[in-house]
Amino acid sequence: MSITTEFFSGIISRTGNCAAREEQASTDSRPLCPALLGQLLKELESTSGAAKASPVILCIGTDRMIGDSLGPLTGSLLSERAGSSLVVYGTLNATVHACNLKETLARIKKEHPRSTVIAVDASLGRQCVPGSVFVRAGSLKPGMGVSKNLPAAGDISITGIAGAQSGQPWLTLQTARLSLIMGMAEQICTCILDVCIRSDRCSCQPLSARRTDVLLY
Repeated sequence: MSITTEFFSGIISRTGNCAAREEQASTDSRPLCPALLGQLLKELESTSGAAKASPVILCIGTDRMIGDSLGPLTGSLLSERAGSSLVVYGTLNATVHACNLKETLARIKKEHPRSTVIAVDASLGRQCVPGSVFVRAGSLKPGMGVSKNLPAAGDISITGIAGAQSGQPWLTLQTARLSLIMGMAEQICTCILDVCIRSDRCSCQPLSARRTDVLLY
């Protein structure tokens, strides 16, 4: 292993937790839009009895690596724009990463036992989809692509593709374009605000700014 890869490997071993799993062409992972996110929330609330509790947004990642900063960037945008109207864990000032994920999940369970948790994290995918954002029902598994054994997080998963899957995921994450990550953070933030703050979840319309013809499914 070269000096460069050893350096980046050391960084991600201490702080990184990107979901980094390849977004397969699965039937349950679809391009993010307010209509779909609102539908998933309503379905979960109807079965779990969480309708009276506001969703909790869990943004996972570290600000020490560009590709893995999607979560904290999204969390900071949400905190700034929603204020106290939305419960957000994981911002640039208080990141949720590999070292504190377990205790953060325990805190959420204790303080928000009836809330649906929307987890946001970066991921790696196929060459054609960096910059795309996917949503599905179910938890995400941070750290899969970098061989970390971390607890599953969330009732709904939102993942943004930070780069292509490769044999050196830490290098891909470190060299990701900041503009790409910021664009995805803006999209996720807008979608969550539209669903959780600005609408009744019944009148949501899909975002039209992002192309979907290059997505995997």
